[in-house]
Amino acid sequence: MSIKDTIINLMNVVYRKDDFINAVSEAVSNVCQNLIDACDIIKNNFFFDSLNDDGAEWWEATLKITPTSTDIEDRQAKIQAKWLSNKHNTVSLIQTVCNSWKNGETDVDFIDGKIQIEFIASYGIPSDFESLQESIEEIKPAHLPLEWVYKYLLKKEIHNVMTKSEMQTYTKNQYCNVGVGE
Repeated sequence: MSIKDTIINLMNVVYRKDDFINAVSEAVSNVCQNLIDACDIIKNNFFFDSLNDDGAEWWEATLKITPTSTDIEDRQAKIQAKWLSNKHNTVSLIQTVCNSWKNGETDVDFIDGKIQIEFIASYGIPSDFESLQESIEEIKPAHLPLEWVYKYLLKKEIHNVMTKSEMQTYTKNQYCNVGVGE
């Protein structure tokens, strides 16, 4: 039921058909709907995954983030990573920042004095990798090196296993034979 209908139904039956009452009810209904829409926008800007451009701009200014992308999902992920990075630094914090990244699905561990971040879901170097790298560099202890581990398609996963059409769904950089980078 619309706001106008609700207003009309609250009135006496005698006034419900009056043109003046209907016109005023329509005007009040439009003002109320505009307020409801504005409240919805404000409410959505409290959550990182539902930020609009205005909300993202406000958070970027507040957190002193220089946007590197125009894609709203990239901006949302960067804002969430920056917000989460204001906690005490641990491997679990780095894992949380990686999980907030839109291409997520990473495994973070501390091995042989290095922070190792392994991409476990996607093949090759994921898109918007630079934003994740920048966020991690900002929160990790300066004396610890990072080791990035990428997942690539191997010959044994392709040869006599995939059809030509299945192989064409992957990009060229997903077929690289190098698996570890720093």
